[in-house]
Amino acid sequence: MISKLGVQLIVLIINSFNSLSVTNLIMINSPKSHIHVNGREGATFSHINISAPGDSPNTDGFDISTSKNIMIEDSTIATDKLKKVFI
Repeated sequence: MISKLGVQLIVLIINSFNSLSVTNLIMINSPKSHIHVNGREGATFSHINISAPGDSPNTDGFDISTSKNIMIEDSTIATDKLKKVFI
């Protein structure tokens, strides 16, 4: 989704870290992208629940690039058909 200012909306961008841990995060109906991790090393995401709208152009949840040792565990990424799981 593009905002009224023409900017792509992203919910969470993670930069400048090593050995990060993110736990128990719920994201419902993100406007486009969800979590971006770029050029980082050593992160664990656990119990992350992401629900995107059924007509969302991007439902992969995580955008990870040029990073090492990024772990996603015990998490759910779904379209709004499964939103009831998170509520």
